[in-house]
Amino acid sequence: VYNLQTQKGKVVKGKTKIEKGILWAEEIFKVDKDNLKAFKGHYTTCDLESPHYFFLSNKVKTIPKKDIIAQPVIMYIKDFPVLFLPFWIFPATRERKSGFLTPKPGRNSLLGLYLKNITYYWAINNYTDFTFGFDLYERRGLTLLSDYDYKLFKKIEGNINGTFTREINPKRERWSINAIHSQNMPFNIKMQAKADFISDQTYATDYSEYRPERLKSEAYSFLTLSKNLKISSLNLTLDHRDDFLNKKKETKIPSLSLSL
Repeated sequence: VYNLQTQKGKVVKGKTKIEKGILWAEEIFKVDKDNLKAFKGHYTTCDLESPHYFFLSNKVKTIPKKDIIAQPVIMYIKDFPVLFLPFWIFPATRERKSGFLTPKPGRNSLLGLYLKNITYYWAINNYTDFTFGFDLYERRGLTLLSDYDYKLFKKIEGNINGTFTREINPKRERWSINAIHSQNMPFNIKMQAKADFISDQTYATDYSEYRPERLKSEAYSFLTLSKNLKISSLNLTLDHRDDFLNKKKETKIPSLSLSL
């Protein structure tokens, strides 16, 4: 049902695509030119006909290119409820905007059922942002997450991210720190740095979804200062390598090199 003059309408058992996801509900109302309200609404970012997971809420309001607001919210994996929240706000825009990100559920033989990416994205300004939150694992416990991006004055840019896991079986603490930094300094000197530290070799193997991380055999960190001259380049380098396969660590004191 739709009124052409007021631009209000109603759809029974409707389905619509909203930016990053799909909303379907028993009733969807178009309350004005832009906004929708839904009752017994389902929302998912999984595009399968039978989605792996979805969020169910009695009341949903969508503000196009802004937010999807729902209350209360029950998260389902297939047909099983796994999480309840009094309300949730899903960002519904491709632009940088502060807000909660969409959690990612799943299961594997080592971790059991899990719910990843329960995080809040904070767009501090046009040049920096910060993401923080946690992952939940049925068999292992809780992992805290943080990620900071920055780009300042067209001279400094980088990223710092870290994780901390307190496992319940077996009881132990594991962590990782990764950072990369680039900076243009006075006298046409460029600094580049990378930090890569991890508590143990199998931490990434157990938790990472990315194949290069799972197959990683070493952690490599360095700090380099370089200056380009007219016909040459001068480089000062300090590095540290943690070789997991051969179980040895190697640190090189600053080395100076000149390339023509």
